[in-house]
Amino acid sequence: MSRLQHIPIGLATFDRTQFSLRNGLVGLVAVAGALVFLVAFGYVGVAALLGAVVTVLAVGRGPLRSCLARGSIVALVGSALTAVGVWSGEVGWLAGIVAGLVTFGATLFAAYGKAAVTSAYVLNLWLLLAQGFSASDKTTQGLAASFLVGGILAVALQALRVLLVHRSGEEALAGGESRRGGAATSSHWAAPMRAALTLDSPILRFAVIRALAIGSAALVGAYLFEAYPYWAVLAAFVIIKSDPAESVASGVHRAVGTVAGAVVALPLVHNVDSRPVLTAVVAVASVLMVASQRANEAVYAFFLTIVLLLALRLVRADVETALAERVWATLLGVGLALGVMALVAAVAGRHEARAASPGEE
Repeated sequence: MSRLQHIPIGLATFDRTQFSLRNGLVGLVAVAGALVFLVAFGYVGVAALLGAVVTVLAVGRGPLRSCLARGSIVALVGSALTAVGVWSGEVGWLAGIVAGLVTFGATLFAAYGKAAVTSAYVLNLWLLLAQGFSASDKTTQGLAASFLVGGILAVALQALRVLLVHRSGEEALAGGESRRGGAATSSHWAAPMRAALTLDSPILRFAVIRALAIGSAALVGAYLFEAYPYWAVLAAFVIIKSDPAESVASGVHRAVGTVAGAVVALPLVHNVDSRPVLTAVVAVASVLMVASQRANEAVYAFFLTIVLLLALRLVRADVETALAERVWATLLGVGLALGVMALVAAVAGRHEARAASPGEE
């Protein structure tokens, strides 16, 4: 607990070396694409687009066989999680249980290394987003099928990329090394998971913390916020780190940036009716949002909130409800995440003190 008494929050720290306008322009294209898909195709189009994005992020790089296998698994699992997310999102207590269980299982995959962590993280995030689709008029099967189609297209494009690179000989070497490494470890594929499930495993403790925080945020958010309950879940999800000090700092940044963004967006929502002006503000804010993501999380959350609220204004959503829920849901998610972390730390501290007391006497 002594570490938490002197946490470098860094609200006023802005790392200019991490500020990238190039990334910001890429982010603008991504935001514009998402809005176009939402307006033109509704939630089904968004599910297909995100299916492709999630699959690409999870597959990463590697030999052709590895890309095809990972991509196919991610597309199928993501499609199933879409159906589970939409189905569970209709009922508050069910949303909390499903979100907690999936988060617990996804976190345990840290035992298998960086590639597994990335895949599990994006699929876990997708489930939480899919729970927000429950209010749409589209069927569960349609959304799941759309995600699968997007994922399959992404796998095909990844396979094409690998085949093109393969001509240079780089992937052939990587494929051989991957097969040799896989042969050495295939017989022990369950060993990392068994090690992660031991009582003294830091991965298990972190999985419990994340599951409790995400599950409680999904449960409470579903009953408190009618339109956007998943904002509480996402806030809890993104701030929880393996380092408690980083989690506290991230939570403070997220809360401050969100409140400030809502304050700035409020007069724009009420006083600006021109769609070209709102579009221009969303475009500029999108660039600055992505450009500052690594430079300062509070600044990133500030522009993210502006982009979300004004984008909803552009699609004629109920921005009054969205603005209020954006602030309160984010604060709830941050508070629940930090509260669960503090509770688990206190329980663990008491357990360690009791275990050490006999030896001290």
